[in-house]
Amino acid sequence: MRKILIACFLIFCVIPAIFFLWCTHTISCREKYTGQELAKDGEFVKLGTVKVHYIRKGRGRPLILIHGIFSSSFVWHKNIEDLSNFFDVIALDLKGYGYSDKPADGKYSREDFRQFLIGFMDAIQVKKATIVGHSWGGGLAIDFSTRFPQRTEKVVLINSVGYPFKSSPAGWFINVPGAAKLLLGFANAKTFEKILKKYIFFNPQLVTKEEVEGWVRPYFVKGAAHAALQLRTYDFDMTQSIRTMTHPTLIIWGREDRCLPLKLAERFKQDIRNSSLKIIPNSGHNPQEEQPTKVKDLIVEFVKTDKGS
Repeated sequence: MRKILIACFLIFCVIPAIFFLWCTHTISCREKYTGQELAKDGEFVKLGTVKVHYIRKGRGRPLILIHGIFSSSFVWHKNIEDLSNFFDVIALDLKGYGYSDKPADGKYSREDFRQFLIGFMDAIQVKKATIVGHSWGGGLAIDFSTRFPQRTEKVVLINSVGYPFKSSPAGWFINVPGAAKLLLGFANAKTFEKILKKYIFFNPQLVTKEEVEGWVRPYFVKGAAHAALQLRTYDFDMTQSIRTMTHPTLIIWGREDRCLPLKLAERFKQDIRNSSLKIIPNSGHNPQEEQPTKVKDLIVEFVKTDKGS
């Protein structure tokens, strides 16, 4: 009996504690830089005390691109140039992500990000824009468009969150205590490569060295892991807001998404009155990276059409 108790103590107390300390040490050793030291392109604007990194290209109607969970503006690296031939394209790193500052102030709620986005638009002098959101960024686009309808022209949701997803891999990582920190402790090239190939991309051959580096690099910025972990308290269920959306909305979905299944796209289409759904085959959770030309064509047609549907 004594041996069993000792074994249980080791399994449930000592080993998790060792992993926690290892993760904390690893993260601390990795996060040595500021976003300004690591950013290869783009510029910064200050919102209060927070320096926000963004990439801006082109002219025309403003198009704001919002990235998703554990991600950054890098997820738009195959889209910015092509879209800039038609629009004023603005891809930002949200507070706590990419090369933007990651303050340990705990202000990472839905309301906080809503105010962050409106402050960002004011700072770069954009009065109204089409909001394009991928994954969690889609949820932010939904929330923003329903709270600031006068600042929103149209909405594009790409494999978006919005409904409860506790049974999905993303929901598991966010909701299981310690799982997200363990993942972030292993936030190196090899780990990201495995995750991208298994969960994000339909075609693993597209997970190149450049792709992996683009995902990993922001996690060398001070405070990156702490900011990412704040998502555990974020309310992802936006069902009621979705049903009140009135802006023309384009829903784009990678058919083979392993994170957010296709049935969610169909639910979006049903719940948003003024919406259209475009399903892209041979694409996973990031169709804007796997099928950038198709996504670009869909966005251009949608935004340039007066009716938006």
